[in-house]
Amino acid sequence: DGTPRASLSDFSDDINSVAFSSDGRLLATAEEDQRARVWDWASGCEVARFTDFHHPVADVFLIDNGRRLVATEVDWTTYQGGRTTVWDLATQQLEASVDGYRALALHADSQRLAGCDVDGNLAIWKLPTLEAIATWRGNTGRIRCAKFSPDGRDLATGAGDVNNLNLWRLDDLSVDRFPSDNLFGTRSLAFAPDGSLLISVA
Repeated sequence: DGTPRASLSDFSDDINSVAFSSDGRLLATAEEDQRARVWDWASGCEVARFTDFHHPVADVFLIDNGRRLVATEVDWTTYQGGRTTVWDLATQQLEASVDGYRALALHADSQRLAGCDVDGNLAIWKLPTLEAIATWRGNTGRIRCAKFSPDGRDLATGAGDVNNLNLWRLDDLSVDRFPSDNLFGTRSLAFAPDGSLLISVA
């Protein structure tokens, strides 16, 4: 009936993204005021707070059944200074980090993470160590978004240049490019549950 089931209101600035844990118990928030928090969804209580960031937190992911938080910070004015970090929720200690890259997409198995740097280079890391599995030259322009296909075999990336939508085959890094006359590039991506359709939003 459209009635909210729960709400969180203790925020002093914008929320850039949110993510549930796999069991739905926890909710992570990426916040513009350079912090990330984790909430117990049933009670609405804050259970962890992370503030060791130098830029706004752009994206968050909860992995390992909510035992770890992946966060990415980025300077929105230059898109420089990106950093991706993995944190232990219980101890709130930093476990791994990669400088210069922004995390964009979590694989369905929660064991792999895709991200990019400001020059359009792409990477896939193993979680939770952030050990690089693959790195390659991606779009010619700044990559804005990425999404793994439901079967995990492909990675779609969207950027702000004319070749703004690419579909990468991860077994050999071959690519299908979808040129567009859209001057604003691609801002968001989504696959249909069966992987038969890829939707892009400008």
